[in-house]
Amino acid sequence: MAADLADLQAEPLPQQGPVPTLDPTGLVGVLYVLEGSSLGARVIARDAYHLGLCATYGARHLGRQVQALETWRGLLALLEDGDTFNLASAVAAANAVFDTARLAVLRAGDAAHS
Repeated sequence: MAADLADLQAEPLPQQGPVPTLDPTGLVGVLYVLEGSSLGARVIARDAYHLGLCATYGARHLGRQVQALETWRGLLALLEDGDTFNLASAVAAANAVFDTARLAVLRAGDAAHS
């Protein structure tokens, strides 16, 4: 991300703070969101390519994400094989990831308009 930001002459946003400790099911919720974002990155990467960005300039992070299809399959296998699964914990962790992403987008928009 730092190299992509440098390519685009953009300043990185400050860190959000420490990552909370998660139980194994909460971690699965986080991984579900992050791995799902890899699938969406395929669409975004095509759009970025039309803007002149690619896996070696300005969109390295997307280039890495679009190569991660095997990890999505691994997560699905983990979900199928899981003996104990606390749905509430997974959903709470997934929602926390979405909230963090939403706040980052809002902060980036605020920074762009300052």
